[in-house]
Amino acid sequence: MGACELRVGHLATPDCAMPLRHALGAFLRALDLESMFCADVLSVAGEALANTLEHAYKGHAPGMVEIYAREENAEQLLVAVYDHGTFIVHDRNPERGFGLVIMHAIAGAVSLETGNDGTRVQLLFDTSDQHDCVSAYEYAVTETVHRPQFLTHSGTISVPC
Repeated sequence: MGACELRVGHLATPDCAMPLRHALGAFLRALDLESMFCADVLSVAGEALANTLEHAYKGHAPGMVEIYAREENAEQLLVAVYDHGTFIVHDRNPERGFGLVIMHAIAGAVSLETGNDGTRVQLLFDTSDQHDCVSAYEYAVTETVHRPQFLTHSGTISVPC
């Protein structure tokens, strides 16, 4: 892979999810990554994007959401989802809230940073290990999922798995 990056933003409305995912998918295909690996990256980025669209601007006019992707080196891919909204810690709901667990299960590393200027989810993927990737579907049907406990909601959020 050569040095490439994608940066695409849109007003955070429900109809923006599909074109943003399509742009990320086209970028991943341009990098000539395996289709199962691309599906995993799109699933995890889609979770982060869905969280932004549902929560970041709740009760306010929608702001911008941005997807950024970059080859970190020959073996790593960084994908980030940014918003300028407000991070909200919700009460636990046993039937919801598995997005971060899924992100941690599939991405090699996940960081979630919050602050007055919005929320940033960064996902790091190991592109050298594409043959051994765990598809989101395979994970969902074979693993027991445990919900994370939020340790803090100011600054970086630590999510134990």
